[in-house]
Amino acid sequence: MSEITLTLEKALAYYWKVTTTNATNNKKTSSETFSFYTQREGIVNYAPFISELVSPSENSLVDQGSINLSWIGSDADPDDTLIYELSFSEIFPPAVIEESLSEETYTVLVESAKTYYWKVNTIDQDGAKSIGQVWSFTVN
Repeated sequence: MSEITLTLEKALAYYWKVTTTNATNNKKTSSETFSFYTQREGIVNYAPFISELVSPSENSLVDQGSINLSWIGSDADPDDTLIYELSFSEIFPPAVIEESLSEETYTVLVESAKTYYWKVNTIDQDGAKSIGQVWSFTVN
């Protein structure tokens, strides 16, 4: 049995066939041509987790004026950089008001006797996006 060991590069197509010759080199026979493709490096990226609510608490009562919306974002990929898409409105579902926040807090002005809805979508640097749940609070 004859064999050969080669080191192959990733992400390339390879073709091979076997040619045999008799002892006097006057009769050759070739096999069909075979092919295979070596895999490239795998890219693994997990979508970030949905953001966790910090404040104001779900269905809470807050005072009118300036309040901070706060959340915590996380990702299974520890080196991922996260950005946030914030939706906020008196209307359900809330409309996007910021598309690329890097902070996990945002200050809004709220008026008395109104209910507000908000959510945070979390996006990693590879574009994987987790759609957040809608939270709400009411102003005294």
